[in-house]
Amino acid sequence: AQAVAEEAAAAAAEEKEAPAAQELSQEEMDDLLRRSFLQALRKDLRSDGALPVLANTFVATMLLPRRPAGTQLQIKRTSFKKFSRFLLSVMEEGIVEVESERPGVELITAVNRDHDALRGFGLHQDAKSAAANPDVGAGGDGDEVWGDAGRRLLGARLKPLQLNTIYRLTGKGVVLLQALMDAAQAGEAEAAAAAGGGEADADASGDGGEGDAKAEPDANPSPAPWVPDVDSYYSDVGGSQYLSPNGLRKVLGDYAKLKQLAHPTDPRSLAADEDLLKCLFLSLKKAPVPVGGAVTKKEALQLWMSRAQSFTAIKTYEHGPVHVVKGAEVPKVSITVEKQGKHYICHVANLELFQIDLNDFTRICSRRFAASASVAESKEGKPGQRKQEVHVQGNLQKELPQFLHSEYGLPTRVVEVIQGKGMGKKKKRK
Repeated sequence: AQAVAEEAAAAAAEEKEAPAAQELSQEEMDDLLRRSFLQALRKDLRSDGALPVLANTFVATMLLPRRPAGTQLQIKRTSFKKFSRFLLSVMEEGIVEVESERPGVELITAVNRDHDALRGFGLHQDAKSAAANPDVGAGGDGDEVWGDAGRRLLGARLKPLQLNTIYRLTGKGVVLLQALMDAAQAGEAEAAAAAGGGEADADASGDGGEGDAKAEPDANPSPAPWVPDVDSYYSDVGGSQYLSPNGLRKVLGDYAKLKQLAHPTDPRSLAADEDLLKCLFLSLKKAPVPVGGAVTKKEALQLWMSRAQSFTAIKTYEHGPVHVVKGAEVPKVSITVEKQGKHYICHVANLELFQIDLNDFTRICSRRFAASASVAESKEGKPGQRKQEVHVQGNLQKELPQFLHSEYGLPTRVVEVIQGKGMGKKKKRK
């Protein structure tokens, strides 16, 4: 209660010391109140850990500090006159849920973070952020920004986490892809030449006299040659150098079609040529069959998929950058719990794989659990190549996975808890 009173007094003193703002109309003051309210919900009530909160506490410690920088919010000058009336109106909109503890004492018990008013609200530079970070622009706290996609939406990603397995061809596998690319380029050149020749014939027939016989269309035109669709091989994420799983399989099928490798007697096998055997078995000497020999389609596909390098593309929000890591196994955030004397410490690593800012995580985590948290160098790896990780005091092996899910949208399947030093089972006393 003393802390609330001190913050309220500080907020009141700040308003008195602030330069006199331009006189606002009642409608403008109503808008200022609403903007400050939504900003406070977005910044200070991003998770349910701070709920329920007394309305008076919310006004003193959250609402007033989150007003736009350089403004003075006076609730008495709004059309509501009292904050309780404004709270009733936003409750009717479905933005928050409010309960009355006793007459004149309201509690904000829940926030509808999916409400359109919150999702579509653009953050402003508030008085609290301006005082803490004078150099931050009108967008607000710099550490709230996630790339070009915008800001974190109330503890959830702009879009659910996407994990895609992608592939890249190396070595002899590139030969097959190059053959398809050459065929595609040749097909496009032939199509362009045919189109140009047709226009020339039309121009020539147009220049002749009216008595010239017109060329009749061919009754049985020859079918257009098959051209591989090379663009369909590539993945939508990760850049043009990566193939999608379907695209990788299609490369093998299209190469067999291009080179006419269908086996004459066994429809389930391919008559492998020299390049295909080298790709599947690395050399002709290691191949179990000679050139033109039968290789089952199932075996060829398994070997073909194993010869490509696999990667995992991580995309954490809409229009955000894609982070590519080697290996098809889904990377995970690791939480290693250690016991040092009588104290526990959690080492949280690999946050950067999911575009989680370490300083942002440290600040919010420290406030959420009232625990000391800091960014430190990992002990794993060679000196000079070690990654940064977050150290959080306390045994939070159950709380941290839930926190990562509620605050950052990470599913539990990408978070692993490791029992570290000193966390073994205690021996029973005899």
